[in-house]
Amino acid sequence: MKKKIAAIGMTVLIMLGVSGCMDRHEKNNEEMLAHMKEKYGVEFEIQDYIPRNVDCSYDVWFCNAVGDDPVTDRIEVHRYYGELAKKHEYEDEYYSRLVRDEIESRATEAILQATDQIKVYLSDYSFAEDEFMKVEQLDEYLQTEEGKAAFGMIIYLVDHEKDGIKNRDVVDKIEQVMPEAGVGDPWLRIVFVKNEELFDKLNRNNHIEMLYWDKIYTCNYGGNVSSGIEQ
Repeated sequence: MKKKIAAIGMTVLIMLGVSGCMDRHEKNNEEMLAHMKEKYGVEFEIQDYIPRNVDCSYDVWFCNAVGDDPVTDRIEVHRYYGELAKKHEYEDEYYSRLVRDEIESRATEAILQATDQIKVYLSDYSFAEDEFMKVEQLDEYLQTEEGKAAFGMIIYLVDHEKDGIKNRDVVDKIEQVMPEAGVGDPWLRIVFVKNEELFDKLNRNNHIEMLYWDKIYTCNYGGNVSSGIEQ
């Protein structure tokens, strides 16, 4: 009988512990969403939540702004505690998502001086300091060490070597125009696509996957303008 009572007591304790964790996690979710709403003025929805544990000393959320694509627009949010929180409690990638279209537009406009038929996509999102929360702050952000390298991108071009236009010459021209593009000095991957048919199929949703389609490209280059872009 005593063993049975002890087992029941242990079960109750476990249930109370699980319930407490669930309540705490729900509270954390609500506080994160409230923080993001206050910071950016838009609603967010959570895709996944990884609470801090023995392997990670901070909370991690994967989420997106309501109305954004859950796959291509997914960002990461961190919440720090203790010593880690002295600088800031929250950190998120949404600022780079917020200015994505402007960055890609600036890069496209600049590269069109070097060649035609281009598509530009940010390669990933990055964390920005708390004070950056509006598109109008982009040029200020690009002056920071962090912002200067924040907007890595993949640039797709149609290969015109069969027409006598060397890919290396195109890359050299891109190196010349990018410093004035207003995108900082990010890492660039420049991909020369085999033909226009494949190029036309590229979009934000499929371009990473298509890179592995039996090599849709003839060659690709990587680097940044300050250190050089090489094959």
